[in-house]
Amino acid sequence: MAVEVVQVQNLGHDHPLMLIKKEETDESWDLSCYGCGQPISISSSSSSYYGCKGCVFFLHKTCAQLPHNMTYPCHPQHPLTLLPNPPYVGGVSAQCDVCREIFNRFTYHCSLCKYDIDVKCALVVPSIQQSIEHTSHLHQLIPMLKESMFSCDACGIKHEGTSFLCTTCGYWINQKCASSPIDLKLNNHHHHTLSLIYSIPGLFQEIHCSICSEEICRRSWAYSCSECHYLVHLHCAVSDKESNETENQSHDRGLNPINLSSSNSATATSDADLHKVIHLPLPDDSADIITQFIKKMAAIQGKHEGAAEIKHGSHRHPLTLYEEPIDHASSYFNVAWNVPKCCGCAQSISAPFYCCLECEFFLHVWCAKLPEELRHPAHPQHTLFLSKGSSVIKCKCCNLFGSTLFYECEECYFYLDCKCASLPRVIKHESHDKHTLALRPTFSSGTCISCSASLRMSFECWGCKFNLCLRCTILPRTVRHRYC
Repeated sequence: MAVEVVQVQNLGHDHPLMLIKKEETDESWDLSCYGCGQPISISSSSSSYYGCKGCVFFLHKTCAQLPHNMTYPCHPQHPLTLLPNPPYVGGVSAQCDVCREIFNRFTYHCSLCKYDIDVKCALVVPSIQQSIEHTSHLHQLIPMLKESMFSCDACGIKHEGTSFLCTTCGYWINQKCASSPIDLKLNNHHHHTLSLIYSIPGLFQEIHCSICSEEICRRSWAYSCSECHYLVHLHCAVSDKESNETENQSHDRGLNPINLSSSNSATATSDADLHKVIHLPLPDDSADIITQFIKKMAAIQGKHEGAAEIKHGSHRHPLTLYEEPIDHASSYFNVAWNVPKCCGCAQSISAPFYCCLECEFFLHVWCAKLPEELRHPAHPQHTLFLSKGSSVIKCKCCNLFGSTLFYECEECYFYLDCKCASLPRVIKHESHDKHTLALRPTFSSGTCISCSASLRMSFECWGCKFNLCLRCTILPRTVRHRYC
């Protein structure tokens, strides 16, 4: 009897996915598969699936364990790579080149031919072919589902596990090597992308691994850089990348990229915190929800003692720390308004905060501590960098001209204000009280259920086809107006 894997890491989500059984299911969850978009059935007592409870992100077991690369019978000339979303600029949905249906979730993609198939069509492959094609070999390979001890022709190491075998010439590779990415970037060779090669060409005179210094067999797979003849073992490259990723997750400090796409960080919050869902709308506009989101986002990085005086890139003068409540602190400032606004996030200032008396410049302590880099689901292809200029930009998520502190991708002209960057991953909203809503990319086919605006990001219930844009999500129940 096969033992089920209790935890997997999937490219569609930034947290590990745990095996969830029927009795652990919460009725409020939107129980649909993010990969294929189909409902997850829990009709039998043995039903189980993979998911992240804190983020309300779920996958069928088959979708969670999809191979990262595959060859499809209708497109045998190139391997297809599994991506969490169609890779087109502007979040455009894709049309499956097999069934011709529009989809915007997991896709198997050929970058050379712009060929896409959805997961439903991809899952048909195992039932219509008993062998696979792999770009490393001329003949078809037979999946060996029973574990066998053998010497892998890809990496040259003995393995015991599932594998692929050529019955014509005895070529044999393990499943992990067969799923190796075509391109790879390593920290110790970050200036160029390494490409996977299936044998060492003659132009390489010295064929020693640049990581372990051991000789590389010319018949083995390796990662190479064509521009500077950098060469590493297949297993050394994968191990180096995995160790770097583990180190980055364990040491979120300095200018290391930090994933703030979720306010429910698995490394910074307890299990109880993961199940605390914010309920919206708030009763009135006196409760500054965006400021609370920013506080929560900053709390992920840990509590810091504020310096008495700092220099910040958003202002030319030193900023002084004030810890008094704003109603007392405002007497120090001869300001024309009752409640000063933060020059970073444009929200009401509350203590503690930094201030330049000369310029009447205010900055929340947590805005001053925003990380320099982050990864966000609205722009997963590149890291975003914090801009501290004086310009005001239009946020690509909420389409509003927002704060002077914002994150940007200069390559794609993508801008994300710090308010949208701080939104939690999961909320509960009165307009859709059946299920929780999850913050996810929403493509050109989606519109807001409230204002009908086209969407890039929304709070979504995929199973119910319910989308609420970011602007409508944070609206309070009542507002005050000067004419009322």
